[in-house]
This record gives sequence, C-alpha cells and structure tokens, in this order.
Amino acid sequence: MLVRARTLAALVAGASGRHRLPGSIRRLASGSSNSESQAQSMQDEYGSMDDAGETFIVPSFELEVGSTLRDVAVRYQTFGKLNKHQNNTIVVCHALTGNAAVQSWWPTMVGPGRAVDTDRYFVVCANVLGSCYGTTGPSTIDPSTGRRYGAAFPHVTIRDTVRLHAQLIKQGLGVDEVLCAIGGSMGGMQARSLTLSPSNTVCLYAHVYTYTHVLSISLSRSLSLSLS
Repeated sequence: MLVRARTLAALVAGASGRHRLPGSIRRLASGSSNSESQAQSMQDEYGSMDDAGETFIVPSFELEVGSTLRDVAVRYQTFGKLNKHQNNTIVVCHALTGNAAVQSWWPTMVGPGRAVDTDRYFVVCANVLGSCYGTTGPSTIDPSTGRRYGAAFPHVTIRDTVRLHAQLIKQGLGVDEVLCAIGGSMGGMQARSLTLSPSNTVCLYAHVYTYTHVLSISLSRSLSLSLS
C-alpha cells in the first residue's frame, strides 16, 4: 500500500489570523501576578468532560502484548458531512486526558470557519483505548468475568489505538481515504502513526499536523512510503 502525505497548506491558510491560544496560555504569557488571574490560568482547559458520542463495536481485537479483548467499544463523534467523493475526512486525535468531543476542548481549531472547517470537512474524533470516556478501558465490564477489568486491564500502545480507530474509520464509517490527521501531544503520536498503519486496516493518505506544546503548529515533513 502506498501512503502519501500531501501538503495541505490550504487547510491552515489564514488560520493564524483567526487562531487564538487557549485562555490559560494567554494569561500565563501576559505575566499577570494577581492571585485571581493565576487561579484562572490553572483551570482545566477541557472543561466538563463526558463520554458522549456514538459507539462502534469490534468483536475481537488483539493487542500488541498478545492479549485479546472481546466486544471492544469505540466511542466517537463526527462533525460535518462526508462528500460524494468521500475524500474530505480529517481525523482529530485527542491528548491523554481528552475525549471524543473535540468541539469542547479544541474550539479554536475545529468548527465552522476554523482551520479544521466542519463546513468543508468530515471530522472524526474517537476516544482512545483504555480511556474512561466511552472506549473500552479499566472501568469496562470484562465479558469473560462479568466484573470490571480494573488493574487486570492489559497494557495498550499508541499503535493499538491507531489500529482500533482505523477499523472504526474503514468498517464503521465506510471511509477508505483520510485527507489529514491532526492531534496534540499524545494525539500527535497517534496522527503520525496513522501514516504508518498496516495495509490490512485502512488505506490512508494523510498529512500530519501536531499542536506542539499548545504554542505553535508544527508541520511534519512530507512522506511517501511503500508499505508491505
């Protein structure tokens, strides 16, 4: 399978003028010293978090450690519409403590008229494996025991999450081509891994954007890889 990373300058064209850093970063940068401003600057940028969204079930999923999970739930949300050519999909990957509700924690990047314009693109955001926001994790009931996995939940990797999300994208949403993958922090790791996804999951044509330390957008170098 050929995976090409295409330059998407149009995606971010003009975004710098509209894009504003999260409130806490702006306040920290201003050097304000009063206690009220400092308290506000430490507020959680994610706001109210929940597990809202739709669910895709994978009957059996083998992890890199060799364990197999049954009836794996993937909680996800979509925004915008898939076009008739089915080539306008953008995957947004959340950071470690995020959820699928990208509009609540990245409103300056994703939405109508934003850099990731939901009037133009079909945006998919899925909760990571092992999370507590809808996708199977330690708080999930283990089908084999009838009890929560808890500490018995197996170790998972970034590649596990990427392979699981690839099944959602291809099998659950019927999308064979991804225009762009974008993510912050751990989400950036997922986005980059999507370009290296095995050929038996989903054919991806992705360019990776990573939101680096919340202060700048870093564009990865172009990739053209032939994968076996």
